[in-house]
Amino acid sequence: MLVPVATVAIAFLMGACGGGSGTPTTNPSGRLKVGMADNSFQPQDVTYSGGTITFENSGAALHNFSVRGHHDIDVDVTAGGTKSIGPLTLAPGTYPFYCKYHKALGMTGTLTVS
Repeated sequence: MLVPVATVAIAFLMGACGGGSGTPTTNPSGRLKVGMADNSFQPQDVTYSGGTITFENSGAALHNFSVRGHHDIDVDVTAGGTKSIGPLTLAPGTYPFYCKYHKALGMTGTLTVS
């Protein structure tokens, strides 16, 4: 009976450490929320059409939101904190984003600007 419990526990821990993609989130109201936990963004794939993005860090560590190639988008969010940015001045397209502190641990995602 211990094997199934151990298997479930390992699967849970692996999911908690990775950056599960979840459902892409859009912001029709002009407000978008992105969660940050220990080594993951929730959701990992985000569609942005203007307005603000609020980051909520429910993790135990400092996290960051940076967009590759756009050094002006570099936001730190303390553990338990929130921070809003926007509007972003990005041309329509797809941009990789990451936490500069935990990128090597898979804390990455994709921002699609429509």
